[in-house]
Amino acid sequence: MFLSPEWIREALRVVQGARSKDEEFNKLTSGYSLNLAYVVTDIPPKLKELYSSEQITLFIQLDKGVVKNFKILTKPPKEKIDFTITSTYPIVRQIFLGQLSVTAAFMNRQLKVEPLSMVYRRPRFTAKSIIVGNMILEFCRQIPTEYNST
Repeated sequence: MFLSPEWIREALRVVQGARSKDEEFNKLTSGYSLNLAYVVTDIPPKLKELYSSEQITLFIQLDKGVVKNFKILTKPPKEKIDFTITSTYPIVRQIFLGQLSVTAAFMNRQLKVEPLSMVYRRPRFTAKSIIVGNMILEFCRQIPTEYNST
């Protein structure tokens, strides 16, 4: 089930494996660090029950290209976050299914990025973060996934 602990474990395995299998990803992430919190609201009842929460946060921590954390939290992470992305489960689902691009979701304000000022202050870091994020998304799309409706 999408965003379940089992799905997260498989996503971690796929992303870690990508470093050894995908030369472009390995090159792009070497020396690159990012702490990303993706807050998902309006989660379906099964996930609410599973996590005992109304929302969840997917926390991804890359340290010089190595995945240090890839987990679901019910509270904000204690680590310093470079970007926090927030959207609803239906939007996340559409993005993962390839029905909606991250860019379109951002432009239509269906996906919120904070701090937005960082996007403009550090354009190279932001651009690299978008590229790496999209690559991780593509790797995770390879995972056979069951989606729940809200």
